[in-house]
Amino acid sequence: MITNQVARVKWSSRNWKFYQKKGYKFTGFNSFFNAKVKDLSKGSTTKVLCRCDVCGKFFMREYRHTKRAKKTMVCSNECMSRLMKNK
Repeated sequence: MITNQVARVKWSSRNWKFYQKKGYKFTGFNSFFNAKVKDLSKGSTTKVLCRCDVCGKFFMREYRHTKRAKKTMVCSNECMSRLMKNK
């Protein structure tokens, strides 16, 4: 589960048009701005705060990797194996 609703994103030549179309004001390359997590691009490398669905521990993960997680979010291989044992 992704817990934070806002992420700190850095303007780059690869993302500036995408975020401008979403309504964000361009402030210059290499500067940061706050974007809603729901507005992040599917390939965004911005780190977001997540909570493990197995143990409840908070951890940071790149947004693009959270999109791969279908239903459950786990923080470690140990939690993944615990999850698989319970199925």
